[in-house]
Amino acid sequence: MNIEDVNSASERFQIMFMSMGEPILNIDNVLRAIKALHWKYGNAELLLSTMGPKNAEAFNKLIEASKYNTKIGLQFSVHEADEEKRNALIPFKNKLTLREIRDVALEWNRATGRKVYINYCVGSHNQSVKEMDRLKDLFSPAAFCATFSVICSADETMKDAGYREHDRINAIMEDFLKHGYNVRVFDPAGQDDIGGGCGQLWYVQQWMKNRKEKR
Repeated sequence: MNIEDVNSASERFQIMFMSMGEPILNIDNVLRAIKALHWKYGNAELLLSTMGPKNAEAFNKLIEASKYNTKIGLQFSVHEADEEKRNALIPFKNKLTLREIRDVALEWNRATGRKVYINYCVGSHNQSVKEMDRLKDLFSPAAFCATFSVICSADETMKDAGYREHDRINAIMEDFLKHGYNVRVFDPAGQDDIGGGCGQLWYVQQWMKNRKEKR
């Protein structure tokens, strides 16, 4: 089934700006693409996923566009509840802190009336009770939804990692549901073929490097 068939047969489906470069750093072209996609595929939800570069002008443009196009959604790639860990994972220096992400997201939420997604990669090192509680403290379910995905090592596929982390992610998901969050779990099928990842995730870069060395 191609996208035209999906558009005509589905009341709702989603096109994501994700794993393809940082959209906020290319905001004018992304907004032009969103406008074209909305005109052609009126049923599509258009989700922009960002790791949060410091660019007030770009976010203002996104907020203005989102006021008038109710199909635009916003997701932040958070991935860590600790700033030091997040800096190591996403080595882009000019990015928003977690509190700044919250503030920008709340501004978008107030302007649009729609909730913002936070995307969190669950691994053995970052799913303590303390870290999960910090996420809840920062990102209230009144304004935020949660997406949970997996971290894979360089010698396994994203799909394999998804199966390995299945129980851990489900336990976290159930906890967030109990606290009033809308939660979804990201299916990583296909990313093992392209090495996709948000922003400049260190583990994705290493994964791609190791694949090239094995060839």
